[in-house]
This record gives sequence, C-alpha cells and structure tokens, in this order.
Amino acid sequence: APAESVGWGASSVKWATGKGTAALKRAGNPKANRSLVVREAILRLQHGLKDKTPEEVLRDFNDHEAQRAQ
Repeated sequence: APAESVGWGASSVKWATGKGTAALKRAGNPKANRSLVVREAILRLQHGLKDKTPEEVLRDFNDHEAQRAQ
C-alpha cells in the first residue's frame, strides 16, 4: 500500500526530530530518526487500541484530547 500523508503540528515534528531521536541516540541507537520514532508511536497506538470497541477508542481519544487541553 502506498504511504499516506499525515499532517503534524510543529511541536510534534520538533519533538520527534529532536528530543525523541536524541534520547534514542544517547541510549545507543545510532540509527534513530524521526521515522523510527513515528513508526514506534503508531505501533504502540495500535497495540493500545487493538482490543477496544469503537466506543472505547472514541472515549480514549476524547479523554486524551481533554488532558492535552488542560
């Protein structure tokens, strides 16, 4: 399947390319990059939501969004 385009906020891109990759490189992963950080984030999201119903997924997203807004 072709890659899909995703819009990221500037702060998310800055974190993934800066702090995320820097932490992995300091910990010993010389190949760390933004793609690795984003790929891992998506895999963790898939794992966290895999057994949830659509209603539970919606509630999870709504709860997380409300926490970010605080």
